[in-house]
Amino acid sequence: MNHSGDVLIAEHLPATLDSVEPGRRVPPPEHKPSSSVALAPIPKPPVVAAPERDHILLGPLLRKARRRVGLSIESACRMAWISERELAQFEAGFREPASNVLERLCEIYEVDAARFSPGASCAKSSAERSASLDTLWLGWAKLDLAASDGSNHVLLRAVAQTLRALRSLDDHQAITVRDDELGTIAGVLDLHNEALLADLCHWLSLDEAAGLELIARLDHAAASVKQLTTGSSV
Repeated sequence: MNHSGDVLIAEHLPATLDSVEPGRRVPPPEHKPSSSVALAPIPKPPVVAAPERDHILLGPLLRKARRRVGLSIESACRMAWISERELAQFEAGFREPASNVLERLCEIYEVDAARFSPGASCAKSSAERSASLDTLWLGWAKLDLAASDGSNHVLLRAVAQTLRALRSLDDHQAITVRDDELGTIAGVLDLHNEALLADLCHWLSLDEAAGLELIARLDHAAASVKQLTTGSSV
């Protein structure tokens, strides 16, 4: 409406209402593009790749090693002279302990510190028997054979407890013995003991078929080790 009171008709409307056909809707006004400058797209933040680590994840192994020896965080911190917050950060992978702290933890957890060092594949390392024949290494975990009476029952209990800790298994989950562990485990067991099948099934939570299969694998591994030993002595 102008100052004189006349109604202004928009350009897109017909001059008179009589020119509008009955039943026909008036089209909306044509949208004209704005003359304003289009905004540049917001660049995406660069993707930063996680640093490559060619060594083991230390945090989970520290937690497993502590639990294997039955220590609470409070007890382990008191023995290692560190705060609970520090150990929680180590185990969560937020921080890595200094070398002297790692050595103390490994001593408390009965772990070879070299197996937690950068470049070591402790989680996948094969079983080893020490030269003195009184220590059995399964991954990073040490079994003291000198404290054992040498029976399959006691040895398999220690092996089962260690493998469950290494693989985060509960007490009722079946344990699979890996190929790189067979020879060393076979070397400490009496494979001719009539109670071997029962001990394997009990401690490793295996059924009879799986127990018999494992005995066959252990026999084969023991024969292979003996053949290699005989061949190297010739």
